[in-house]
Amino acid sequence: MDQSVVINELNKRIDEINTIITSDSIIVLKGIPFSFIGLHEKISYKDIIKDKIGFLYNLWNSKRRYILYEEFLLISDFIIQQYKQIFILNNNLYISLYPINDFFPTEIKNGLLTHFTDTEENDDIYIGDISEYLAIFNGLKESNQKLIGSYYEPELSNEKIKIVNIFENKSLEILSTSEKFLLT
Repeated sequence: MDQSVVINELNKRIDEINTIITSDSIIVLKGIPFSFIGLHEKISYKDIIKDKIGFLYNLWNSKRRYILYEEFLLISDFIIQQYKQIFILNNNLYISLYPINDFFPTEIKNGLLTHFTDTEENDDIYIGDISEYLAIFNGLKESNQKLIGSYYEPELSNEKIKIVNIFENKSLEILSTSEKFLLT
């Protein structure tokens, strides 16, 4: 699918959210790079892990309205406590494998790729301290020099969190309507 189609649908959802968002709300981008919304921020997951409270403090003071899903997962408890509304914009083109933003130090990225590779020859290789990163991902691999992975999905049952899919699923609505018709 052409990138412009994703960006157009993303902008529609952002416009919808902007009608109800407040100054103490945040938008989380899941499977969406910053570049799709015109931002070109460089994030350091390592810096977030090193100082989570400092990251939250800087995030709040910067009035930044968008964060990546990886950032959210690293400090989700703090985000839920600090913000009144959290909108997770989900790129639902992907079922479980998402494009992953490569904001890792090289040694951490290599350690994660080694950890998620299914070979016995990697069992004796030192992969570094990747424990905090394993709280984000269930899997990670490199394909065509880009990272793809599946997220560890915590229970997000909080009334502050609203998940917004980028693409509406018209076929499910039609299926539901058809099933109701058949039942009456």
